[in-house]
Amino acid sequence: MSVWTVVGAVGGLLLLAAVAGAEEERTLTREQQLSKLQLEERFMQLEQCKASMETQRQELETTKDLFDRQFV
Repeated sequence: MSVWTVVGAVGGLLLLAAVAGAEEERTLTREQQLSKLQLEERFMQLEQCKASMETQRQELETTKDLFDRQFV
């Protein structure tokens, strides 16, 4: 499963959670609230991974550019 598949799936779940609205949050059971918080935590972790991947991609491109120009 690719990272983008996971991103799409998690994004879809968060969209569904957002549509539910603040009023329904009061009616969620403790278990549902915990599940929602865990989902939000996983989404934040995924965002951190995406940012890390982007940084690594930029570093790789910079290194490749230096190599192409024979600095490395």
